[in-house]
Amino acid sequence: MDRSENLYHVTAYLSDCFAGGQRMVNRHDVIDDEGTTIHQAISAALRDLREPHELLEALSAISDAWAQGFDLASCDDLVTGGETVADIVLDFLSSQPTTDAQPSP
Repeated sequence: MDRSENLYHVTAYLSDCFAGGQRMVNRHDVIDDEGTTIHQAISAALRDLREPHELLEALSAISDAWAQGFDLASCDDLVTGGETVADIVLDFLSSQPTTDAQPSP
């Protein structure tokens, strides 16, 4: 999976969770048939996101919660600018063009 596919996969998974009313994400959630956890996928996305971006801050907030020893991260955490993690993820995904090349969430 290349960088943009991984980022889309991560944001699509989180978007499905948040839009469906789920308020917490477990670091051990398996997000694909290969057994990739959301923690592994976000870690890879953070390595790929080098430019400052609000999505970087949102994914970092999730990753930071897990790094502090928590298994769950909240989509209601606020980041700079007062937006929630969920708002940023949903806005990012909705701004992406839909193509046949994008993997299904």
